[in-house]
Amino acid sequence: MLKRYEPTMEWVQLDDGRKVPLFRDARLRLVEPFTDHVINLLGKRPYAESDDLAERSEMQQVAEALKFLLEFLSEERLSWRDVDDATLWRFLSWNFERIRRDPRSRTPRSAKRTANLYMVRIYEFLRWAQEDALLCRGMIGLRQCRVTSAIALREMEGRGFSRRKLYPVRFLRVGEGSRESDTQYWASDDDFRELEDYFWRECHFPWIAHRNVTILSVARAMGWRPSSIRCLTADMFTEKAAEDAYKRGWYGVPIEPTTQKLNRGFTFFLPFELYASVRAYITDEKTGRQALRARLPASCDKDDGYVFESSKSGLKLSRAAMTEIFGDAYRVIGAPRGASMTSFRRKFFMDAHLQEIQYRKREGLSLDSEDVKRAVADKMGHASTISQSAYSRARNILAEDSAEARLQRELIEANAHIASLEATLAAIRGLG
Repeated sequence: MLKRYEPTMEWVQLDDGRKVPLFRDARLRLVEPFTDHVINLLGKRPYAESDDLAERSEMQQVAEALKFLLEFLSEERLSWRDVDDATLWRFLSWNFERIRRDPRSRTPRSAKRTANLYMVRIYEFLRWAQEDALLCRGMIGLRQCRVTSAIALREMEGRGFSRRKLYPVRFLRVGEGSRESDTQYWASDDDFRELEDYFWRECHFPWIAHRNVTILSVARAMGWRPSSIRCLTADMFTEKAAEDAYKRGWYGVPIEPTTQKLNRGFTFFLPFELYASVRAYITDEKTGRQALRARLPASCDKDDGYVFESSKSGLKLSRAAMTEIFGDAYRVIGAPRGASMTSFRRKFFMDAHLQEIQYRKREGLSLDSEDVKRAVADKMGHASTISQSAYSRARNILAEDSAEARLQRELIEANAHIASLEATLAAIRGLG
């Protein structure tokens, strides 16, 4: 009886500079279709020289999905050619349990979403194997095929199909369906954690990861537009300002973004922990703004004082760059097309309405929709086109014992503390 081994995947560099994964099965045989599929996705662009963080991460996700499938098939003594709908259902459950045991997995719901992402990659591989590489017939389709899916028809005919028809084997009601039915994307707490993990895990340099995570924290906690976040300057974040606000008994430090819609001049209060977190990023010489500026080319020595700057030019981070950074990151974690930083602004408005409704119920105040929206607008400095949708969502998810503003501030403080710890860990890793 031939000895069996654990299936493996390792990245190797080819003569043309590309790094590709090599897969070996339980008999140490190369599984060439898996490697060929990744090479096909990479195309002619060298993996090792790519500056596209999202592309590299996406290729890593594809490779991991195939590796996990290989491990599962080894346990079942099957080949990838033996896969059918029943096999995929067993793989989905097996992969979910594997993800849930991972210390990085946060909740069963997020583990199911991750398992769904991997399943999409498996469907894409099977379509490629049948339609592009011509390695099999009758493998995937809507009729008389081992695997039921409309994904091949979508590619051939350019038709639109629901996710249920494209990827029938997946977990339902894990946050995807409600998002797909909305005309706009609303962020979730899971999104925040997954994006944060993505930046710390995938960014080449800790100061870039720290910058992106700090932007993310401000967007989530304050609900500001990207233009308002981009215009923040380092001189707005001083120890004296924090001390003055604390002595006055305020619940945060006043900040007036220089760029606001319609040139409004509203002042907002940043919670103390968030304010301290931004200051920590500004002054950090190992993983923060100081580290980023220290590594700029000599020709980029001019410092305009913006908190969030390009790691290439040292200039204020452009709107296009911020859109690309977060759009690509959302794509990698599996959010639908169109997800962006504005998604957190929508969530912020919904949370604000939820807190206002809870407060009014407790104090016996009017719950009329216009009164609620007017109160939120007063607190946030302005009304918003998001307001009506946010109010409706808040009413729908309102629970008697949900957290109010105090708990929201505690959550912001906890997230800021976690970000600070992760920046410290990144600095320690860099020294190692």
